[in-house]
Amino acid sequence: MMVHDYIFPTNLSDLAYCPTGRLLYINKKLPRGGETTEYTVLGKFEHAVFEKYYHFTLIDWQNDKHLLENNDKTLDDRISLVVKESLEIGRTNFPLFLDHLEKAEESIKFRLAHLNKIKLGQVAKLVKNGMSADTAIAYTLPIEIEKGMSSSQYGLRGFADLIYKNPDGSITVEDIKSHDNRYDAFIHRPGHLAQGIAYTIMAEEMYGKPCKKFQIFYSMDCHVETIPITKKLKQNVIK
Repeated sequence: MMVHDYIFPTNLSDLAYCPTGRLLYINKKLPRGGETTEYTVLGKFEHAVFEKYYHFTLIDWQNDKHLLENNDKTLDDRISLVVKESLEIGRTNFPLFLDHLEKAEESIKFRLAHLNKIKLGQVAKLVKNGMSADTAIAYTLPIEIEKGMSSSQYGLRGFADLIYKNPDGSITVEDIKSHDNRYDAFIHRPGHLAQGIAYTIMAEEMYGKPCKKFQIFYSMDCHVETIPITKKLKQNVIK
């Protein structure tokens, strides 16, 4: 049996950010600098919260046959549950950083409510255009959360934060980024793009469907950046 030496999207991100390969080498030898910091813990917490939000929202929305009329009546309870469970995980895994996670609690509750308003508006718009509520929800919420992916053709492996299906039959991969300011996000953009292209390559191979765009969700302000994926962009990553 052939054993593949897989490349991870984060490896491509490191190379795009630092073309000399130095950052890639350091992160392979000493992942995240070899230490757990306030910022790495908060980043993991942000990911856990938003992924849990989507998990519980899908359950609630599928069970609420009058979602739009009720204006998502379960929202407050759902947000409280999401944050409570995420904090418990943080308490277990990162007890030394629990105070930092608790300080972020009110901010993240506010952002979850804002994101929910955006998603509910997307459902309402699709329903207004003639789509059934169930179908609108299926296109608005991700079909996969923290999905393990791979490409045997190109030797890629990784985990996609969120995967969506689209009305035209294509799929979209979305990555959650927790930069605390736009400048930090800006200087890391080449790495994010390389990482995203790797995800789209794996998604197309696994699902057999086109992946026409890649999305970055910036959790600090709920902004979504959409990047069209072209054949040339994919060739630049896999060459």
